[in-house]
Amino acid sequence: MENNFDVDLTEQNSLKLRSVAKNYIEFTKPDELKSIRNNYFLQSIKIYVIGDGTNSIFPRKFNGLVLKHSGKKIEVINKTRETVEIKVDSGVNWENLIDFCIENQFYGLENLAGIPGSAGAAPIQNIGAYGVEISEFIDEVEFFSFPSNEIKKFSNKECAFSYRNSIFKKMRDFVISSIKLKLKLSFTPNLNHENLMKSKLLTANELVNKIRKIRSKKIPDPKCFPNVGSFYKNPIISNEKYIKIRSLNKIKKYQHGNNWKISAASLIESLGFKGSCIANVGISNNHGLVLVNRGISSFKDIHEFDNKIRRIIKETYNISLETEPSYL
Repeated sequence: MENNFDVDLTEQNSLKLRSVAKNYIEFTKPDELKSIRNNYFLQSIKIYVIGDGTNSIFPRKFNGLVLKHSGKKIEVINKTRETVEIKVDSGVNWENLIDFCIENQFYGLENLAGIPGSAGAAPIQNIGAYGVEISEFIDEVEFFSFPSNEIKKFSNKECAFSYRNSIFKKMRDFVISSIKLKLKLSFTPNLNHENLMKSKLLTANELVNKIRKIRSKKIPDPKCFPNVGSFYKNPIISNEKYIKIRSLNKIKKYQHGNNWKISAASLIESLGFKGSCIANVGISNNHGLVLVNRGISSFKDIHEFDNKIRRIIKETYNISLETEPSYL
C-alpha cells in the first residue's frame, strides 16, 4: 500500500474523461484501511472510492484521496450437495467472476454476464439484467466504516435491496471489501425475460454467451465508444399516474407488481435523442439508454447533457429519470 501523487485516471474510467487524482492508494486487505483512516479521514480529507470506473463519472481533478481495492481473490468457503458459498474480493472484475463460476460449475449468475464493473460495486446498485438481480445470490457484504473504524458485515436482509438500490446508496464513508455469494451446483436456465423466452439453451456457457451477444448489440464497446452502459434507471410509476399520462400508451412498459416499470430507453428514443450529440456527448445509435463520449469531453459536458435529457423527459411525460452512474 503506497500513496501515489497526481495519478492520471483517464484510462480508469470507461467514459475516458480526463481525470487526475491528487492522492491515489490501492489496497488489498480491509485492515489496511485503518491507517488510511488515520492519515486522511481524520484529517477531513475527502475520500473517493472507485472500482473499474464503469459506473462513475470522474471529475477533472480529485483533490482528496482516491481509493481502489486491487484484491483479486475468489475463495470457496462452504460447499454442500446443492450449493456453494464463495467469498469474492471487491476488486475482482465482474466478467472474470462470471467466467470463474462457469469454469467451476457454480450457477446462478449467468443472466448477469456482460455487465461491466467490479464485484464490490454489484451490491451497491443491486445490478440486474434479463430477469435476475444480484440480491438473489448475495449472502453477506463486508465493508469498512471510516467513522467507526470497524470492519462490518451486512446480511442480505440488512442490505435492504430493491430495484437498482440498496442501503449502501444511503451510506457515506465506507468501502466494500468483499461479497459472499451463495450459488447452485446444478444448472437451471432462467429464460423468463422476453429476449430469452424462445431460446433453446442446453448449458450455462451457452446462456452466458447468448447474454453477452445480446448486450454487445445494445451497448457499444467502451474501447471504441466510451460509455458506462445503461445511464438511466427504468422509472417505476403507479397505475393511477400511468392512466393519467395518456402519452405513455406508445411507450414500452412492464408490469411491476401493482405499478408500471417504464422503459427509459423508449422515453428517450420517443423524443429523438437516439444518435444525438452535443459537445461530443450523445446517445448511442444502438440504444437509447447508453450515453457515449464521442471525443474529448468533461464532467461538466456529461452533466449538462444529462440535465437536458432529464428536463425534457420531465416536461413531456411528467416522469423524473434517475441516473445509474454516480457523479464523483
